[in-house]
Amino acid sequence: MTWKQWAASKRLKPGDGRALQRFRWWQLPLRSLFWLRLGSVLLLVIGVGLNLLQLAEPVSRIPPVAQRVGTFESPVHLPVWLNLALGVMAVLASMERALRLRYSSLLDMAGH
Repeated sequence: MTWKQWAASKRLKPGDGRALQRFRWWQLPLRSLFWLRLGSVLLLVIGVGLNLLQLAEPVSRIPPVAQRVGTFESPVHLPVWLNLALGVMAVLASMERALRLRYSSLLDMAGH
């Protein structure tokens, strides 16, 4: 028996035959995984969205692209340190989602 199995067996208590308590929707905001998931989705969407907006401006100024599509001026101009921080946070959020094997139809729509 491994240490994890032993520790899990100590946490278990014998039941008395009654049914388990129902899940209640108002308990969800109190759970830490809810906030972790919400935070990772928000960081991913905000980080990637803002960085893509700012990346579109220099790419649209390349002469062949500018002739075909026109130029784009980004409505958002963030300092370099904030761009880097948002990029790093977006990478960490996507790694968290990948390592936990989380699926979101909104975020994973582009992959299909």
